[in-house]
Amino acid sequence: MKHPGIWASAALISVLVVLTITPSLASADASTIGMSSTTGPDWQLYRQPYNTVDIQTVVIVINYASTGSIIVTNSDHNKTYDSFTVDPQGSTITTLDFPNVEDTYQITLVRSNVTLYTYSVTRPAFYLPPPTNTWTITPPLTTNPNATYTKQNLVDAISAAIAGVTIQVILIATMVAAVGAGLGAAFKSATKMLVPKDLLSIGVYAWIILDLFFNTSPVHFNKLWYIPFMIGYQIGFWLWHIPYIEPIRLDCAAKSGTTKPLVIYYPEDRASPAIMDQTNIALIKRWLGIHHYLGSDGPAVPDWYWSTKKPYWPKINTPALFVEKEEVISEEIKVLHFFTAHKFTTKWHLSNASLMPKYFWLQSSQAFFALQEKLQAFALALTDERLTHKARTTVAAAEMITRSIKVSPMEAIHDILSRGPSSPGEISDTGENTLTVVEAAGAQEQEGELETGPDSDRAYKDNKKSGSKSPDRSRKKTKREDDDDENQGD
Repeated sequence: MKHPGIWASAALISVLVVLTITPSLASADASTIGMSSTTGPDWQLYRQPYNTVDIQTVVIVINYASTGSIIVTNSDHNKTYDSFTVDPQGSTITTLDFPNVEDTYQITLVRSNVTLYTYSVTRPAFYLPPPTNTWTITPPLTTNPNATYTKQNLVDAISAAIAGVTIQVILIATMVAAVGAGLGAAFKSATKMLVPKDLLSIGVYAWIILDLFFNTSPVHFNKLWYIPFMIGYQIGFWLWHIPYIEPIRLDCAAKSGTTKPLVIYYPEDRASPAIMDQTNIALIKRWLGIHHYLGSDGPAVPDWYWSTKKPYWPKINTPALFVEKEEVISEEIKVLHFFTAHKFTTKWHLSNASLMPKYFWLQSSQAFFALQEKLQAFALALTDERLTHKARTTVAAAEMITRSIKVSPMEAIHDILSRGPSSPGEISDTGENTLTVVEAAGAQEQEGELETGPDSDRAYKDNKKSGSKSPDRSRKKTKREDDDDENQGD
């Protein structure tokens, strides 16, 4: 299912929300309220008036000298955490970061290896700023628990948030989101996973969580920039497309069918397709060269288009493939000489819906009628061939016997063979290709009457002794006499 318009709209709204929130919080970190000043011969320092700090403190350094830069460092007994340089006749406002460790830290101003000024601050385990006399609390004169907010209040709040968005914040947020989108698309292409639950995505999530709670990143920056990064990562992962199919596995006995997306890829070592199971174990196996190969009795190419429409959801059009039977073969192999893993091979038996040509199914039920007509035509042709063969044999035998009575056997055989087989039209005129049971019995009796020789006479005597009816030999004799008369006349 692809809806790039919906995803693009959601991404734009998310980025605007992030851009609205980020500058407001960043500006709150840069507050310079209640600064105290320390002045030297050619320099000046502004800092917060109390010596207890939280994760950050704000300082302003002015260098009035025409030569020599001032280096400001923040360190403890073993390590320097922050440092920056103030050029001659320049000034800098910045924040000094402190680790989440209860300790005392030294802030030092140095010029040309000469210490100008140093002071100490303490980072407690739980920070509460000390109260000052300048704080005043003015309670409201009246309370109104049933206060309501109008549309103008909402408009004013949105306008104030949008006013804090600057070009710099927009550019930085866009670049961070673009980096996240590229990383998400690259990870999806590498893992071939449809959902961002692979090992690489889990590693990204774990890194962000650890950095938020334990400040593990070697580069110090505002952690709110993780918001556009994660939005871009999810957008890039979901919008990047990898090819997949949705085979429909049919169970005719239960009258049911199941379908789920299946990612097919081709390993580098073989031309046979392989299945990318959507699990991290299968991902590790693929990285180790253990592939889940796929075989079928037909082309595993989806030639159907499956359309699904549910309430409140847009219509989904996906390519489909019908599988009547699925066999999974498991083989245990060694990995790295220490571990064993299961190597799977899947064999599909496609249904007729995916095996038959597509133009047959375009005719719907007419395809079944066409197949039925072809089967009937083949059966009729086979039956006609069998009956015609019998009829040809019967006619050839009768003509050979008749001819042998008139001429010598060798001449009769030569005439029959030189003439060739009878044409189908001549055979159909005899009517013997549609013999009934009674006609077949009469033909066999006639063939018995035409038999001559010692064997036929012996059979005649046996039948006469047993009292059974014998063939009418007087009629046969009359026929022979007629044939002799015709020969004499010729």
